[in-house]
Amino acid sequence: MIMTKNHILIVCFSLVSLVLFGQENIWSILNSGSNFEKICDQAEAYFKEKHPNMAAKQLVAGEHRDGEFVKYMRWKNYWETSLNPDGSFGDFTAYYFQKQENSQRSVFDDLYKDVEWSNISNTKFINLQISMGRTSCLAFHPTDPDIFYVGASIGGVWKTEDGGGTYTAIGDELPYLAVSSIVVDQENPEVLYISLGNHIWNGSPSIGIYKSENGGDAWSPTNFIFPTSINARIYWMAADPENSQTILVTTNNGLYKTTDGFNSFRQVTDSRCEQVYYKYGDNSVVYLGKSNGEFLKSTDGGEQFSFIEDFGTRTVRIALTAQDPEKVVVTHGNEIKVSIDSGESFSITHTAPESFNSQVTSINPQNSEDYITGYFDLYRSPDGGANYNQITHWLGNNGLPLIHVDMRNTYVNPLQNDRIYFCHDGGVDALNIETGEFINLSDGLIITQFYDIAVSQSNENVISGGSQDNGSMYRDGNGTWDDLAGTGDGMITEIDPNNEELIYWEYQLGAMRRFNGSNNTNISPPNEDGEGAWITPYRLDPNDSRRIIAGYGRVYESLDRGDSWTQISEELDEGLNLAHIAIADSNSERIYANRTDKLFVKDTDADTWTSKNLPSGSLTDMEVNPLDMNHVVITVGGYTQGTKVFSSRDAGDTWENISGELPNVRFGAIEFYKDIDNAMFIGSEAGVYYKDDNHLDWVPYGKLPNTRINDIEIQYNAQKIRVGTYGRGVIEADIEILDCDVNSPDTDEDGICDAFDVCPDLDDNLIGQLCDDGDALSSNEMYSTNCTCEGGASNLTYCEGAGSSNTGSDYITFVQLNELSNTSGKSDFSDFRHLSTELYADTSYVITISLNIAFPLDTAFAWIDFDRSGTN
Repeated sequence: MIMTKNHILIVCFSLVSLVLFGQENIWSILNSGSNFEKICDQAEAYFKEKHPNMAAKQLVAGEHRDGEFVKYMRWKNYWETSLNPDGSFGDFTAYYFQKQENSQRSVFDDLYKDVEWSNISNTKFINLQISMGRTSCLAFHPTDPDIFYVGASIGGVWKTEDGGGTYTAIGDELPYLAVSSIVVDQENPEVLYISLGNHIWNGSPSIGIYKSENGGDAWSPTNFIFPTSINARIYWMAADPENSQTILVTTNNGLYKTTDGFNSFRQVTDSRCEQVYYKYGDNSVVYLGKSNGEFLKSTDGGEQFSFIEDFGTRTVRIALTAQDPEKVVVTHGNEIKVSIDSGESFSITHTAPESFNSQVTSINPQNSEDYITGYFDLYRSPDGGANYNQITHWLGNNGLPLIHVDMRNTYVNPLQNDRIYFCHDGGVDALNIETGEFINLSDGLIITQFYDIAVSQSNENVISGGSQDNGSMYRDGNGTWDDLAGTGDGMITEIDPNNEELIYWEYQLGAMRRFNGSNNTNISPPNEDGEGAWITPYRLDPNDSRRIIAGYGRVYESLDRGDSWTQISEELDEGLNLAHIAIADSNSERIYANRTDKLFVKDTDADTWTSKNLPSGSLTDMEVNPLDMNHVVITVGGYTQGTKVFSSRDAGDTWENISGELPNVRFGAIEFYKDIDNAMFIGSEAGVYYKDDNHLDWVPYGKLPNTRINDIEIQYNAQKIRVGTYGRGVIEADIEILDCDVNSPDTDEDGICDAFDVCPDLDDNLIGQLCDDGDALSSNEMYSTNCTCEGGASNLTYCEGAGSSNTGSDYITFVQLNELSNTSGKSDFSDFRHLSTELYADTSYVITISLNIAFPLDTAFAWIDFDRSGTN
C-alpha cells in the first residue's frame, strides 16, 4: 500500500503480460498489457487464426452477432481515441481529481454557468431489443421491498422508491458514472457503497469504491481507490449479513476484505476472482468463484480460503438459496455443477442450455430444485438442472416473452420470494416465478450509449440516434420514440432537413439504411454493405438533401437518396476504410475525408483528391465553417495536454492549435454555430465548451454529468444545442450566447466590451505580454488573466554546496519549512537540493530562517522551485 499526498490508500495491482499462444478468448488478450497497438495486433492475429476464412461482416452476424469480435470492435472503438502519447490507456478521471485539488478558476468559467441542460432521451422500452441501456448490478433496501438501487455500466447509479416504476439518478457528481457493484448497509440503509468501473471486460477499468452516508445524495472516496493506469476491475461486493462494515470484494487481482467499511483492508487471495457469497444462515462460510475455473471455500468468514475443485479454465459463477442453505450451484462454460454439502464436493453435473462464459443462474426462492439460467436467452429447469425449457426469446418468437439479451447479473430480493431480477444490456427485468411473467423495470433508466445523433431542421421535435446494444431509434413529431432497427448496434444517423420522415441510419461496418416513416431500404453502395469501418462515415449534402457522400475504402456519391451510387475517388489510403466525412455548406464540391493522420481534400472542379497531413492521428470529429469552405476544424482525442482542437483556413495545408486552456480530457465532437461568425461548440468528457471571436478562450457551457459526449447537433428554429452522450442519452440546452456588438459598452476602452472584459482596469490586449513588476530579483513577468504582472524567473542563483570563502559571519544558519528542518555552518554549508516537500495551492505556510548575524541591509528571500531549475 502507498500513502498519497491526500492520505488515501491505494490498492496495488500488478500488470501481467500474456502472450497470444494459449489464450482461449479475446478477454485475456484485451487485458494482456497497456499498449493499445500491441493488443490490437494480438487480437487481429487471434481472429485470423481462429476464423481464418471469415470476413469482418461474417463475425458480426448469425451465431457471432454479439460474440468476441463484436466485443473487440466495441473495445477498439472506445479506446483508440482515448490514449496517452505513449499509446497506453488514458485516465478519464485525472482531470476530475485535478480540478478537485486546484480551486483556481478562469474569469470566463462563470459566463454560462447558469445554462440548464435537460435530458430529452428515450425513457421507455420501445420494441424488440430497443430499450434503455446496459445495467450491471442491483442492491436492495433491508426493510422496504420497493426501494432498490441500480448500477449502470456507464450511466451512473439510480434509485427507485416504487419498485422500479420510476427512478432518480444519484451521484452525477461522481468522477465516473460506471458502476459494477452496490452494497446497502443492512443496519443503516442510508449508507451505500459503490464500486466505480465497468465490470464488462471491454469497458473502462475501475477507480475504486465510493461511499455515501445519506442515501446517495453525496459521495466520497473510501481508502480503497486506485488510478486507472493499473487496469484494476471490481466485479462483485458481498457484505457480511451480520456486520455490514465487513465487505468482501472480488477483483482481477484477487479477493480483498475490509472489516471497517474500507478504512482499511487486506488482500486475501491473488488472481482474478469473479463472485463471492456468504452462506445463508452462516456468515462463517464464504464461497468464491475464480475466473480460472477454481472454486474455493472459507470457514472463517473469508479470512482464509481452501481450494475445493478446479472446473477448468472458464469463470465460475455461483447461485445459492435460503430455502436450502447447503446447496451450491455453479455455472462454468456449458456446465452446471451442484453441491449438496455446502460446497465440499460437487456430485451432480448437467449440461447448460447455453455455453456463454458469463452465464447467470438463479434459484427459485420457493423451490430449490427450480433453476433459471442463461445469457442470450433464459431457460428454466424444474428438476435441478437435468432438463430445461426456454422461457424467453430475443425476438419473441414462438410466443415466448421478449426481454433484452445479454444477462449481466441476477438477484433475489430477500424481502420478495416470488420474483427474480435480471440486469442486462437493455436495463432490468423481473420474473414472477409463480406466473412466469416478466416485468420490464427499465423505463426511466436514462442510460443509453449513443454513438451519434441527428436533429430535424423542419420539425424541432424529431431526433434520431444510433446506440450501442440498443440499435437505432428516433423521436417523431409528437415526441414519441420508436425504433428504426429492432436490434444491434446503431451507428451514424442523418435526417433530411426538408422531410423529417426521411431518416438515414446504419448498422455496424457501413450497412446503410433509409427509413421513410414506415419502411427501411438497404441503400449501401454496391458490395460495400458490411465492408466499411466499424462506424462508417457519411453525410447529406447541406445544399441538396438528395445527395449523400459516404466513405468506405473509397468515397461514394448518391444523387437519389442512396438508390444508386457513383464512385468519386480512387482508393485514398490503400483501400483502408475512412473514418470521417465533412461537406462545406458554401460549396458542396469541397469534401474532406479522413483516416488516421491523413486528410483527403476534394477539388471543387473535379473528382480529384489531395492528401494532406493532420496535426494529430487521433481525430474524433471534423466540421467545415458554413461560410468558408477552406476553414476546417477538427477535435482530437487522447490525453496530450494542449492538443484538443485545431483549425485550418487553407483546406488543411497549415494548422493552428486553438486548444487554449481546455482541460486534458478526450474531446469527441465539434459543431459550428452558424448564427455567429466562427462560433463553435465542442464536447468532451468534461462537458461542452463554446468559443467565438469575442472570447479569448473556450468557455464552459453549463454543467453536464461526467459522461463522454460523442456528438453535437443544433436545432436552429428552437435555438437548441443537443448532445449525444455515451451513457446518459440525449441532453439539450437553450443557446443564449452573450452578444458583444458596436453598441455594447467598453468602459476601459481596450476594444473589448464589458461582457467579455477580463480586466476592467487593464487593457486585455496586454494579457500574455511581458511586463516588469518592479522587483529586481525577478524578470520576464507577464500580464495574466488575474490582471496583474506576475510570474517570471528568479534572478537569484543557488549557493555552492561547500559555501564560499570570505563570508565572514554573514550566513544562514537554519531553515525550517513543513517537515524540512536543516542547519548549516559558516565554512561547511550543506547542499540540501536533493530534499523536497509538498506545498499545496491556496494554503499558507510558515518558513523560518535564521541568520548568524543580520546587518541592516541583509534580507532573506525564498521562492518555490517546482523543477529545481533555478526559476520559480
